[in-house]
Amino acid sequence: MFSGAVKISDISDFIHPSQDCVVSIGGTKEAILTSELDESGMVQVQRPRTAGALQKDAGAQAAAPVATLGAHPPPSPVTISLNDCLACSGCITSAETVLLQAQSTAQLLGKLEEARAGGHLRVAISLSPQSVVSLAVAAGQAPALTQSRLAAALRALGAHAVFSTAPARDLALADAAAEAVGRLRAAARSPRAGEESAAPRLPVLASTCPGWVCYAEKTHGAWVLPFLSRTKSAQAVTASLIKGSWAAGEGVAPEDVFHCSIMPCFDKKLEASREDFTLGIEGSSRRVAETDCVLATAEVAALLQERGLRLDSPLPGEEVGLDTVPRPASPGRGLVGRAGWMGAVHAGSGSYMEAVLRGVASELHGVELEEGTLVTQAGRNPDIQETSLDVASKTVFRAAAIYGFRNIQGLMRRLRLGKCPYDYVEVMACPSGCLNGGGQLRPSPGQTPAQLIQAMEEGYHAWRGDLTPGALGDSDMLAGPWLDPGSAARLLHTQYHHREKSAASVLKDW
Repeated sequence: MFSGAVKISDISDFIHPSQDCVVSIGGTKEAILTSELDESGMVQVQRPRTAGALQKDAGAQAAAPVATLGAHPPPSPVTISLNDCLACSGCITSAETVLLQAQSTAQLLGKLEEARAGGHLRVAISLSPQSVVSLAVAAGQAPALTQSRLAAALRALGAHAVFSTAPARDLALADAAAEAVGRLRAAARSPRAGEESAAPRLPVLASTCPGWVCYAEKTHGAWVLPFLSRTKSAQAVTASLIKGSWAAGEGVAPEDVFHCSIMPCFDKKLEASREDFTLGIEGSSRRVAETDCVLATAEVAALLQERGLRLDSPLPGEEVGLDTVPRPASPGRGLVGRAGWMGAVHAGSGSYMEAVLRGVASELHGVELEEGTLVTQAGRNPDIQETSLDVASKTVFRAAAIYGFRNIQGLMRRLRLGKCPYDYVEVMACPSGCLNGGGQLRPSPGQTPAQLIQAMEEGYHAWRGDLTPGALGDSDMLAGPWLDPGSAARLLHTQYHHREKSAASVLKDW
């Protein structure tokens, strides 16, 4: 029980700004943005009016006819980029409330029209399985059929290629397991006398959720960053493959590929805007984003409806299916080749907890867990699921899946106090995980949110063919020794940054 007199901020599962946007105009600290709601309810960010300008307006109004009193030219709008939102420490994310010019259906349609006009531009679109399942439940049909029809619809709009993020998720899962194994081995080695241990921190905290990563960087900062996993998300790995090996195979430069990702979460727009997920252009200091645009499931559904493309009816070309990303031509010793234990993982948020536990069991203890042998136990609520690995009647590894900011707050408190019992934690900002992302389709009339989530979970778990690692894209993507250490780092690894919290956000509740 919390006292009614105590106000705890920034723990709501409903993501919203906690202060006004404070992006500076023209690099001057004095310039503060003011935000107002227009008639449509969208936030319009405008330039502030200085005292001198207000006095000038007042003088002009005094000399003007009554009919023109109060009239003045509207100030020019200020553009706020997603990079600004990442740099700001006033909120967890601003993707759902700040008026953004980029990463919209209009941007995608503009690029599709540009590609149809000729030239070098190629438009590639990647699909998350969670988005496909959301659309499938709404259409009342199997996810595999929905995915084929969605790919056909996007090609009808002008897309050159449509991929799934599932193969990239395979690589991310394998690397996440390899990282956990490496950290556990390093932690087991005792430091020399008089030396501090330089072993990576435990527990490993999954970093595939951009809402959680932004929250960690802004709210908790430097002390928590060493715990975050180095592994990129499936979206980021897919983007690297598309603008790398696929672009090379098409004979176009990375900057001539427009990559749009369809995701269950608005926060993926923020992930795509991170400086870490950009690609350098050969012979230039300029960098391009690996993911140019992210559309939420609901945004894509609205676009298809607007264009008269129905997923519950046959579409020309639906038999073609998805395109495949060729594996990079990079010789060397494989880092993620031993992943036969991944064939059983298919949980709704990517299966990171299960994949890591199976990898640890196989690599460190020689135990191959069969499908269905993983047992989880609910914690204080259903959004905390715990599991462990027992060898010779001894618990050797503990893991958990923790969803929702309220539960994440509890995890952070235990971690600060040194009382976190886990070796690995799959952390997701959304309650119920990625299938319940903020960008997913809402319940149909007469359907409760719980019923919708259950329907999506059932559809996702039954969709074995496309969710089994290696089933999409190259069937031997994980089988061959094709990643040398340098290529693996560029393709699979990322980093994090401490973002200073502004004084305004610290004092907003006083």
